[in-house]
Amino acid sequence: MRLVAFVLMAAVVAFVGPARAAERVELTKNPKLLLKPEFRATKITVHGIGLGDAEKSVPADAIAAQSQENGRGWFIMKEGFFLSTADGKVVAILFSVAAVEKWELGLKTAADVRKAFGKPDETTVPAEHGGKIVEHFYRERGLEVVVTETGIAIKLR
Repeated sequence: MRLVAFVLMAAVVAFVGPARAAERVELTKNPKLLLKPEFRATKITVHGIGLGDAEKSVPADAIAAQSQENGRGWFIMKEGFFLSTADGKVVAILFSVAAVEKWELGLKTAADVRKAFGKPDETTVPAEHGGKIVEHFYRERGLEVVVTETGIAIKLR
């Protein structure tokens, strides 16, 4: 009996896909989820695409442009966000300043970021950008908030 149940469960998982896909929530339907302390990047999808998904699962008709080199890739999606891939998996989802502004999260300055997300695990000022970009890392949430001269961009990892 246990063997039959195991085989049946394995068949369902193979047919339906991993259980984690059922547990994920679509971020574009409620972007304010980002502001909740319990937010975790691994628990959401963006237009059906989530971290850890196979690169080949990205719908070709949703891609505006792409670049592949040495096992890493970038996809510019028609919906206005970006995907970073490595070794055939989605490893980061990025939202431009314009995308974040559309969500009306009230994030315009570094002070807004700290008020919304609290103290970051780490803050860096990459030298290659001449001190004009500040990155705030919230590792447990899988969130990187980038403050630029023109606004706030967000990266999920």
